[in-house]
Amino acid sequence: MKSIFMALWCFCFMLIAVIGCDQEMNIVMPVVEDVMDTDQKDEPDTEMPRSQPIAEVEQDAEMTEPAEPEPDDEVDPEPNVQTPPASDEETPVPTTDMTEETMEETDDPYQPLEGLIVSNGRVQFLFSSAGGCIQLKGTINGVRYTAHYSEWQRREDAESPWIDIPDTMNNSGLCAYSPTRSGQYRMVCEISIDGERGKYASENILEI
Repeated sequence: MKSIFMALWCFCFMLIAVIGCDQEMNIVMPVVEDVMDTDQKDEPDTEMPRSQPIAEVEQDAEMTEPAEPEPDDEVDPEPNVQTPPASDEETPVPTTDMTEETMEETDDPYQPLEGLIVSNGRVQFLFSSAGGCIQLKGTINGVRYTAHYSEWQRREDAESPWIDIPDTMNNSGLCAYSPTRSGQYRMVCEISIDGERGKYASENILEI
């Protein structure tokens, strides 16, 4: 009888203990849930950014690419100008045609002699003047002169050539002449000046 009573008392004790533990768990769980809810409320709700779909990313990349220029907006390329290579050969300089007068002066073997002046029927050289001939053989102002011959020439005008007048050649000096025809006249001669022989003409032209 005593053993039955002890067994019953142990059973009751265990039952009370189990009921008490269950109540304590029910009390503790709400507290824990309240604490967890409080912690979750204190933390700000931050949503992780969702990754953009691959299709949208590729579309954005295509939109950011620079648009190709329209055909009307194309810039014309600069013209390719090629500079011709410089030629080693010199460019010929065009020559002007010489007048007949210039050619005649170039081909004329006589050069004007300063101091020899002619007029109708008279000749003058430096300080000497005569209606006949001047014997030019000696020293004048320290310069030695020797006349070898002289003669007269005629031409129609400035564009015509000079022509020797017959019977005007003189080997003794510078002789005057009286023209009988119209035209232009001059005296030509060959003189040695300080031993140097040359061909000379009167510095003026007599026009009749």
